Amino acid sequence: MLIFLLACAQEGDEPATVPSPEAVSGGTILLGVSEDVADPLVVELNAKGESVWELHVKSLFGQEWEAMERKPLLMDVQPVAGGSILLSLYGVGIIEIDRAGAVLWRHDDGEASHDVDRLANGNTLYARTWAAEGEPAVVEVDRAGSVVWSWSGEEAFGSNALFAGYRDEQDAWMHPTAVQRLEDGTTSVCMRNFNMVVLLDGAGKVTRQISFRAPEGAEGPATKGNLQGLRPHGAEWVPGAGLSVALRSPDRALALKDGQIMHEYRGEGVEGITDVDVAADGGMLIAAHRLVQEVDAQGAVVWEWAVPAEAGASAEAAARHIFNTISRIDANGAPIDFD
Repeated sequence: MLIFLLACAQEGDEPATVPSPEAVSGGTILLGVSEDVADPLVVELNAKGESVWELHVKSLFGQEWEAMERKPLLMDVQPVAGGSILLSLYGVGIIEIDRAGAVLWRHDDGEASHDVDRLANGNTLYARTWAAEGEPAVVEVDRAGSVVWSWSGEEAFGSNALFAGYRDEQDAWMHPTAVQRLEDGTTSVCMRNFNMVVLLDGAGKVTRQISFRAPEGAEGPATKGNLQGLRPHGAEWVPGAGLSVALRSPDRALALKDGQIMHEYRGEGVEGITDVDVAADGGMLIAAHRLVQEVDAQGAVVWEWAVPAEAGASAEAAARHIFNTISRIDANGAPIDFD
């Protein structure tokens, strides 16, 4: 993800070490595309927004894929230092592959969904977006696939009258769309249907909560916050800096500092923003359900890459081809990000 520098979000934090803007802008971009749910793709774009490499996910499974009555949904594509790639496939789990399409590691969990990250300790952190109340919504596993940490959110929010017994349109209680392990061991969880981003300590206790303001009946419980917005996606912290996040109603990409908007982008016709990365100068890399855009600090589009709508697809289906995070990588395939 294109890394941005903002002033410290909390007093006492040290600035993060980040690549120069020149190094960042030279990277390519990895994303997942589910234009055809029976044949999802991993796509790499160059700095001009041109497709330079792709991989058919079904090629990783052979006959196993053909035997699946319901094909898994490609939710996240996350590069790993060393050049491998993590894929989160809802309905199957997490698969680590190399560029040749060889499977290096697999963790079977059909509830794995929107976001997966390889941690510095070699473990893997991921979201389980549609888990039931009381079940883990965020999980960390080791290379053997054993759970070493998890968080359900029930202790923090289960007794809250606003969220107790809540169900979203997919019958899920909590709906995490982004997870991140910060350098100090804090875990960030972005919760779409709770309209908030929280920071957790190692015991799973909420140490900070950023809520957005949503009215009653606005696709979820009414929540209060300084900033109007629904369904947060793609929340990412740069350690010692700030927060980028995508919000709906209206759709916009934001860079926040201490709860205040530093940079904002509302692209004409850009709907369903799922990820945003902000450069030091205010430029942004944005993923929506059918579109990837890079814009400069003035909001002018530098380049864009659009997914063609499936012939005969419903408007909703045609709008949901790119689901979650996009990531910048360097010449060695390593992520240029903190997520």
